[in-house]
This record gives sequence, C-alpha cells and structure tokens, in this order.
Amino acid sequence: MSSPLGTIYYTTNGTDPRAPVEIEELNRSTPVTTNTLRKVFVPSLANGGSTLGALWRTNGFNDSGWTSGQGGIGYDTTPDYLPFIGINVDAALRNQNGSIFVRIPFTVATTNQLNYLMLRVRFDDGFAAFLNGQLVASANAPTALAWNSLATAGNSDSAAVQFREFDVSAFVGALHPGENVLAIQGLNITPDSSDFLFDAELMIAQRRIVGGLPTALVYNGPIPLSDRALIKARVLNGSEWSAVHETTFIVGTPELIISELHYHPANPSVEEIAAGFTDENAFKFVELYNPGTAPFDLNGVHFVSGIDFNFTTSAITQLAPGARLLVVPNRAAFEHRYGMGLPIAGEYAGRLSNGGERVAIADASGNIIFEVTYLTGAAWPALADGSGPSLELFNLSGDRSAADHWRAS
Repeated sequence: MSSPLGTIYYTTNGTDPRAPVEIEELNRSTPVTTNTLRKVFVPSLANGGSTLGALWRTNGFNDSGWTSGQGGIGYDTTPDYLPFIGINVDAALRNQNGSIFVRIPFTVATTNQLNYLMLRVRFDDGFAAFLNGQLVASANAPTALAWNSLATAGNSDSAAVQFREFDVSAFVGALHPGENVLAIQGLNITPDSSDFLFDAELMIAQRRIVGGLPTALVYNGPIPLSDRALIKARVLNGSEWSAVHETTFIVGTPELIISELHYHPANPSVEEIAAGFTDENAFKFVELYNPGTAPFDLNGVHFVSGIDFNFTTSAITQLAPGARLLVVPNRAAFEHRYGMGLPIAGEYAGRLSNGGERVAIADASGNIIFEVTYLTGAAWPALADGSGPSLELFNLSGDRSAADHWRAS
C-alpha cells in the first residue's frame, strides 16, 4: 500500500479504520487574498509566451512586464462576473487564447510548525496551481499543459463565482520562509468563450489533533498475517479521510470436501418414535471438512446435487483449517439421536437417497468444489446401508471419490 498524501491507517479484523477527528487550530494566516497584488500575462507566439515553458511558475522569474492589479481576473459579455473582476482581460484573452498565466507573490515569515494549507479558487472553467513551481491543485486541466491549453470541461457560472476549497497540506514543504509565488494557469473552455473568471486565496495554519485519534494501525511496511484476514485501509490527510479500500488475504491453502454421508441411518427406536421422530430420513446428515491450511470462505458455496443447501445465509460461513460442519434435515431429530453442541450449519431441503446418488458442492460461480457418487453395492461398504454406521472418507490421498477411500463408521 502507498499514498503520496497523508498517513495510511489499517485494520485486520474487518472494522473501519476511520475515527472522528477533532482539530485544534493553533494559528492561521492568509498570505494570499483577493486583494493581494498579482501579475497577469496572456501568452502568444508574438509575445514569446509560447516559449516560456515552466519557467514562469517559479520564484524569481522576471514578470516586470506583466499586467498587475488586484481582485479577480476575467471578463464577461454579461454582468454576471463583473462584481468579481478586478483585472479585466477581455481585450487580451477573448478570441486570442484559452490560457492565461497568473503570478501572485507573497511572503511567509516562517514555515516552522506549519502543517495545513488551503487553496480557495474561483474559476471558469479550469486551472492548474503551482506553489514555487510545484503543482499543488488543478481542476478541469489536461494532464500535459501547453501555453495555449483549454479546460477539459466547463464549470457552471453559479459554481464559478463560489470559492472552491482544495486542501493542499501535503505540499506544505514547498513553502519557503520569505518570498514565495503562487502561479496559476487559468483555462477557458474555448478561446471565444463569452466569459472567463479566476481568483485565488491561500490560507496557512498550524493544527493539531486533540481528539478522535485513530485506533487503527499505521501502515509502515509489510503486514504479517498468520490467518485469513480482511484488511481495510484509509488515508488520513490532515483531517480528511479517504474512501475505504479493502482486500481479503488468504494465508495457506483452504480446501473443502464431503467427509461423511449418513445416507441410510437405522430406523427410529421406540424411544425416538415416542419423541415424535418416526422417519429414518430425519436422522440423515452430511459432514464437510477443511483439510487445508487456511480458512475456507463458504459464502456462495452450495449443494448442486443430492440435497439443497446454500451456506451464504447459514450459521457457519467460514470453515477453519481442520474444522468440520454438518448439514441436517431435522435439527431436533439429529440432536436427539447424536447429541447437542455439534457444528450444525443449518437444515437442508430434499433427502439423500438410500439407493445411492451423486452429491456435489459448488462455489458461487457453479464450479464444482467436491463431488462423490456413492452406491449401495459393489465396493461400497454394506454396513453404511441401513445398519447404523455412516459412510466416512478415511483416505485423503488420491481419488477421494473412489469407493476404496470410504468406510463404514
């Protein structure tokens, strides 16, 4: 796992790593406001702007020939944006280019302890913002910027006049004590658009978490696992949590087999009949076993032949290594004859045939996991056919469905 922003927190028990976060702000300043002096330039082939590359985004670039002013930058053929515009670029930008370069120099006395940066932007239709030459935020901007790039999508007029906030705290390291520059390439949807608007503010602060600290683990490297685990992870960037990411990891190899079939039990006893269990079919059962080295996830596992049962909604949805479970037609009858406390996943529908049949289990996609076709003659144990014993798989090597791998038990 990796993230360029924030800290990764994770859990291994399926719980959400997110915790409510309480923030205390120790100090705050806004070195860039709408009233901060800014320099504006519309690049073209004629004025050499097409050859500036990325140089204009850096601190120390000579912008003495650029237009200077305060407030928002833009134009509008209707009055909608005019209250937000301090530098009108109608003549320079409209029908000339879809891009405009903006440089806003500002000073920071010290960067010690600063850990929070918030960029607030009004834009129609897109932008890419650079702090001392480093890209920190963008919207509706192409991946590769050219001097005449256009916005990749529009931003409605109603949205454009509202400041949108971008948490750029991950780039606090790009700040320098003393002189800095916020450089922005504003992007219009087309060069002949009827309007354009851009404005920016930058807030810096020192914050600390005072409550709601995550109880999850911080990810610093490989996670040792000894068993099947559901890993859930989120990134905490400042006070913002990312969406959750989750993956199930399986350690070892899970297996699932039919290990016992009681297809023809003995007839009910006098005492069992008195208790209301008059049908020998009520005492049948199927046992499943995991001979593997990892838990077997039973979600979606179901019988496709012999009986009808789906483990997705059963009492047991995961079978540990070396563990067994039972499915029965009548729990009360089963527990009356065989005792309480056995691992019963649930009651199945249908019945096992006394004369032999195919019994098979499959995964959620219908792929066969295990199958066996038992018979009542030939090489199959005769004692399992109505005399009381069940049919048990005792030899796990080779062909587990072969008759010589099963015995009466």
